Amino acid sequence: MEPKTFGNNVEEYSALEKYHFDYIRPNEQTAVFIENARNEYKSLLGKLHTISPSRERSLAITKLEESLMFATKAIVVASKG
Repeated sequence: MEPKTFGNNVEEYSALEKYHFDYIRPNEQTAVFIENARNEYKSLLGKLHTISPSRERSLAITKLEESLMFATKAIVVASKG
């Protein structure tokens, strides 16, 4: 079985491109949901800042930022159906 590619299927590629690269503006309800999630992340960040500075703390903060980025993307994409 050959691996699936998007090179020859313009419709599938267009759908993939829209999901991954286009800006999707959140509606007002989604924006509130994102803001609430962001506040939860800020709370976790505050707890991480109570730990002595270290490489591990820096990595945890980086991963927290990364997680918020993907969570925001997931929330917006899910709201568009």
